[in-house]
Amino acid sequence: MRGFMAFAALLMLAACGAFDDPDAQEMEPKTFTFEEAQGLTGDEVVAGETYDEYDERRDELEGEAGSYARYGCTVDCSGHEAGYQWAAENGITDPDRCGGNSWSFIEGCRAYAEENGGW
Repeated sequence: MRGFMAFAALLMLAACGAFDDPDAQEMEPKTFTFEEAQGLTGDEVVAGETYDEYDERRDELEGEAGSYARYGCTVDCSGHEAGYQWAAENGITDPDRCGGNSWSFIEGCRAYAEENGGW
């Protein structure tokens, strides 16, 4: 019983700020870009470009090529459609299981997985 009371007292002191460090700097919350949140950043090269390079090339089109499942297209969205269909046919529900030979295919696969895997 004494152990429980001591533990409860420590919890109460912590809750009221008794252990706050006056010299501690307040941390800013981390914000993520859409791509970071989707796990689509890094140095991996697919079809001759990193995701950041692909994304920049797509951004230059300013939506002229349309979009598919929240992702902008670079040509005609066929890569996104193929990735989405492949994920559906293969029951992919974890976006981290998506790979492929183009970023658009990977995005299409991830879109299906996110919609159907509870992400």
